Amino acid sequence: MVTNGAYMLENFTPNDKITMRKNPHFHDADNVKIDVVNFIPFEDRATCLRRFEAGEVHSCSDLDNQQMDYMKANLGEQLRIAPYLGVYYLPVKVKKEKLADPRVRQAISMAIDREFLADEIWRGTMIPAWSFVPPGIGNYGENATLPYAEDDILDREDAAKALLEEAGVAEGSLSIELRHNTGENHKNTMTALSDMLKNIGINSTIVEMEGTGYFDYMKQDGDFDMTRAGWIGDYSDPQNFLFLFESENLGFNYPRWENADYDALMDKAAGTIDIDARAEILKEAEALLLEEMPIIPILYYSSGSLVSDKLNGWEDNVMNVHGTRWMSIEQ
Repeated sequence: MVTNGAYMLENFTPNDKITMRKNPHFHDADNVKIDVVNFIPFEDRATCLRRFEAGEVHSCSDLDNQQMDYMKANLGEQLRIAPYLGVYYLPVKVKKEKLADPRVRQAISMAIDREFLADEIWRGTMIPAWSFVPPGIGNYGENATLPYAEDDILDREDAAKALLEEAGVAEGSLSIELRHNTGENHKNTMTALSDMLKNIGINSTIVEMEGTGYFDYMKQDGDFDMTRAGWIGDYSDPQNFLFLFESENLGFNYPRWENADYDALMDKAAGTIDIDARAEILKEAEALLLEEMPIIPILYYSSGSLVSDKLNGWEDNVMNVHGTRWMSIEQ
């Protein structure tokens, strides 16, 4: 194999390892500190953990969720959980009269205990989300976030009840359907959400759908109240998240939300060359999205890795890309 990168393929043994050796002809070879890299596949993730603890491997890129508590207790800062380029969210069918008022949608958002979902349902493999665009994304800077992100859950519940009362929704009068595709964690997430909504006087039922037709159902304007969805960015830019809810994007605008101001901001951003100016326009768009709340962001996807304290140069990033070219090992 002919390459012009920092490493050359030296050996590939299926189901054993891939060995890469530093390329002496690489244009910046003098600054490549690691001479040989072995990529080892582990069918059992627990095996990688054992070899990591034994000092036989310097990183594990696929973690066993069942061992998360153990790793948190024993591996300290060698366990890296970082925001990934993805968000787990709840589309709300805004055309339905009972969900048409943004105050009702905000009340639902306020009542969701995102920390509980991240820690207890997803066992630390997800991160509480207070924006739709994941933090750390390129060309954006600091995110727009929900104003109650720092509030205690009990205070949020009180505020949610007040919003519902203001919107004319009497306690116990609103019932909604929570729909999800097949998956244990999706089911557990919706079950927990149902309990959280009870705390503010909203009743709910849970409906499970097979994954094969689930997203087609939403794309085709299915008759749902609230569903779960996820989006992993194709590239590190806020536009790749915010474009989903442009009025004419019927393939991904599951709530069928239409807002002329939002569309105008997205059009304006598309015609703006200056990156900083464009970022400010996109932040306006996200702030409007979070104010109107046709979708409720609840969790960010994350990347999980074990990284030896002897391995320098590993930087957490939303793309979860870690080039060995930039790393070194303490002897």
